[in-house]
Amino acid sequence: MPSNHLTVPNHMRSPEGHRLLTPPTYERVDSMSQESADNITDFDLDSIMEDNPATPLNQPSNDFDDDDRSSWAPSEMEFRDVDYGSMSTMEKILHIRHIIRRNVVRPVQRNIVEPVNEMQMFMYNEIDRYLSQYGNPLIIKRFLYIVLMTFFLFIVVRFGDISTGVARGSKGTFSSHRILFDHTKKIINLNQFETHLEYLSSMPHGSGTKGDVAMKNYVRDTLKSYKMDEVFENELRTYSNYPTMNSTLKVFHTNLKQLTTFELTEENYNPLTINGRLSKLSLIYGHYGSDEELKQLHKISVLGKTTGNYILLLKYNKEMMVSEQIMTAQKYNAKAVIFISQEYNGDKNVVQMRSAGLPQFATGDVLTPGYYGSKVNGISPEDSKLLTNIPVVTLTRKQGEVLMSKLSRTGLLYKDGMYSGNINDLRIDLESSTVEKRRQPLYNIIGRIDGREQNNKALIIGAARNVHGPGAMYPNFGTATMLSLVKVLQELKHRFNWKPLRSIYFASFGGSEFNFAGSTEQMELDMLPIRDGIYSYIDISQIGLSNDLQVQTSPLMSKMFQAQAKYMRTFNVSTMPIQTYGDWIPFMANGIPSASLSTPANLEKRMPIETLQDTFELIHELLKDTENQENVKDIIFYLTEVILKMIDEPIIPFDLLDYVQEMDVSLQSMLKLYKHRVDLTDMLRNILKWKKIGNSWHLWHNHWTDSVWKKGRSSENEVNKENRLKWNERLSYINKYMCDEYGLPNRDFYKNVLFGPPLWNEKFFRSHDYNPWSFPAVKDAISNRDWSLANDEVQLIGKMFLDSAEAFMRGLRILV
Repeated sequence: MPSNHLTVPNHMRSPEGHRLLTPPTYERVDSMSQESADNITDFDLDSIMEDNPATPLNQPSNDFDDDDRSSWAPSEMEFRDVDYGSMSTMEKILHIRHIIRRNVVRPVQRNIVEPVNEMQMFMYNEIDRYLSQYGNPLIIKRFLYIVLMTFFLFIVVRFGDISTGVARGSKGTFSSHRILFDHTKKIINLNQFETHLEYLSSMPHGSGTKGDVAMKNYVRDTLKSYKMDEVFENELRTYSNYPTMNSTLKVFHTNLKQLTTFELTEENYNPLTINGRLSKLSLIYGHYGSDEELKQLHKISVLGKTTGNYILLLKYNKEMMVSEQIMTAQKYNAKAVIFISQEYNGDKNVVQMRSAGLPQFATGDVLTPGYYGSKVNGISPEDSKLLTNIPVVTLTRKQGEVLMSKLSRTGLLYKDGMYSGNINDLRIDLESSTVEKRRQPLYNIIGRIDGREQNNKALIIGAARNVHGPGAMYPNFGTATMLSLVKVLQELKHRFNWKPLRSIYFASFGGSEFNFAGSTEQMELDMLPIRDGIYSYIDISQIGLSNDLQVQTSPLMSKMFQAQAKYMRTFNVSTMPIQTYGDWIPFMANGIPSASLSTPANLEKRMPIETLQDTFELIHELLKDTENQENVKDIIFYLTEVILKMIDEPIIPFDLLDYVQEMDVSLQSMLKLYKHRVDLTDMLRNILKWKKIGNSWHLWHNHWTDSVWKKGRSSENEVNKENRLKWNERLSYINKYMCDEYGLPNRDFYKNVLFGPPLWNEKFFRSHDYNPWSFPAVKDAISNRDWSLANDEVQLIGKMFLDSAEAFMRGLRILV
């Protein structure tokens, strides 16, 4: 084992014949044994043997006192005529060392070090003399040392860690976010963000493809390079399908004369469409395919006396979900749906590859709805409610215009100036062909930063990763933002020795285009730990470049998102209830307060999102603008503020007053619309319990703040801390109290009786319901005009209001 201290090797010892610091006589050196000479290691370069060619012949003796030393100085002739050519390397080094010691070290020691030492000794003596008047100087000095150290520790604990700048409470140990925010502004790296975005957008990366493997490896390796507490990869298996070159669309006149053929490519593809072959069916233009529009078509007999022998031609609509357009077509017995893409910057040859899954019934693997099924076969595709019953294909705008031009100017006239045509205009042969993979692997990449106080409570920041295109605007912008956030938090962690109070996970989910399979299967795999430990989910998949940021959120977090946006320079923040589908749905469905941050273009899936034109070059050009660069930095900074608020505030930043108010407003809206059909008495009476809880929470929150944060300084005693942790525990469960373990009627995947998607969304938007995604079981019954079931659900929710209020407040103290 190597020594941990320095030694002098034999070859560096003074050779025989050298004069030493405490020199024996020459005769004694000559007469010494080799063994004795080898033991002498303390040599000095002031005196060297006369026979050493590097030694001056007229070297003065070492035998002088301090006075002699001060009067002697070497002449410049003493070192002038040294023959370096005849000296070995070691002799040259020793000679130079000798010169430095004589001309630098010794003068400094004599003129600086020794006077300072003498002054220090003088001061020590004077202090001891003074202290001896009051007692033993040694005891007094020790006492003063203890007092000084006590005062220093008090300052550190009370006002913060001087070396790191992290403020801490004397009992609660809370971090100073101001310091963290200030440093965040300095370390946001836009070049690194753009590097991430460029690589993520370098190839199409649909779930289960080679591009997906490359992207998940990149995300995993990047997270590992940031040295998170843990990074892991989950391989899950789900039903997937992929495009082929075998799909075709042939158009005939009613006399069966062929008019044109569209050779469909791999772009004319909707994930989760079914395979099918249809022959000689009529084509009807249905505009957006809303329930009202198709009802009108049926009413004026455009669909024929016997419905079911037609294909519906539709446009995508930002105000109507694709899944609901398909479900409405199925409701009116259409045999297939052909969507027309929007044009992009005048280009009419672009195809939008939108998913055809039906998340209204459940999200996740379509063959194992509601349970984790990576190792089981599940049901057949034909039996799955999550798959369409009809083929779905998408055409370019140019191809769609060709079809519409061959329809007659008869039937229903729409707002876009086009007619529906009639069943005698055209005949269509359609073949939809995809490659089905029932157990195709997909990948979730998850990284964790541990908390230091309530490590078992965690926030999840999630982002979708997959799309059948480059995906620069969506979802890669969100993924690059997530990687930048991890980098910022890890930098704060290492720079300030900071750890959040609660844990945080960063999740890159696969399978989003296949009915949000990655997030849902992860939820089903870890159902118990997620329900127990995850108190919120925030999705940033739909983040992009914009002056507006729309936050769809649980009412528990609405005020927090607005407050953190107060000082943003380059964008405005608005909040609203969640009313769209995404990777947040499985969390919301199980009572976990969720939020989705979107820019308007990404929320509405505007072009070129989900096309092959969504490339990095588009964003690269935009990022050349200084204002856009500042916009990206502001978004990262805003999200950092939100995250720090969520994971490092002593109290989980849920606002119970907003939560109760949202329930009350939604209830009043439903009362106004359906008071003659639905008896809301139980809900109205028992929600008063939650209003009381909201006031109690507000009182306790103010009391805790006044007790702990006195004049900006934290001082939390053990009683306050214990009660605070109990409140955090209950807050983390608040929405889960309002979950029915058996799920909603006919949709048992959805457990949350307060907030969730209704089966039919459009009707409640048209009825001006305040929040169509409130009380979903009641809304489903109203859609079916099943008033008896609607009243049963109202009574169930009313009872849950009462039971959950009692469970929430049990054991909590308001004033301590």
